[in-house]
Amino acid sequence: MLRGEQMSETGKGDHDIHYGYLEQNAKEIEKNLQQHIYRKPTDLIRLMVQNETTIYAYWNITEMKKKITELQFEECWSKLTKGLKIYDVTNVSFNSSNEIRSFTIPIQENVTNKFITHLDGNRTYLVEYGIIENSDQFFTILRSNTAHTPPYARKERENVGQNVIEWKVSQYDIDNNWMKHFSTYTYYEHV
Repeated sequence: MLRGEQMSETGKGDHDIHYGYLEQNAKEIEKNLQQHIYRKPTDLIRLMVQNETTIYAYWNITEMKKKITELQFEECWSKLTKGLKIYDVTNVSFNSSNEIRSFTIPIQENVTNKFITHLDGNRTYLVEYGIIENSDQFFTILRSNTAHTPPYARKERENVGQNVIEWKVSQYDIDNNWMKHFSTYTYYEHV
């Protein structure tokens, strides 16, 4: 028994009781850790619509996926340039190359969510998380669910409707420069 310890009624010193508590606590921690280990972390990216022009993306990338990516690029995960590639896939059966339009947003290290703004209403979006190489190549690691932004508010819908009407009327206007030099089979350049 150490100096300053007192004997308890069971004949054990304070040190023994404290050690017993730590041992029991360590067993509980180990049990919880084992349960946590068996719950496999998952790689995921999910989208949620906030409003007509904004979607919220959040993601999780496991250590295993990070290690595989490091091996692929022969570079430490923290040195790789991460990004989100946003695809407009409205009315498209997406096959990774037939999107209506797309753009890429660089993501800082350790960021796990992002509000993606300045989108169009009444459109379907899909987002990929990946590695940006040479500022023009994108290597996909994860692909999200699709999210459909709602139509604009009524007044804005009316403006969009008016723009469509004007576009339809202008289709029949022969003064359009591009129509004079366009065929459905061949593009002719005006010389």
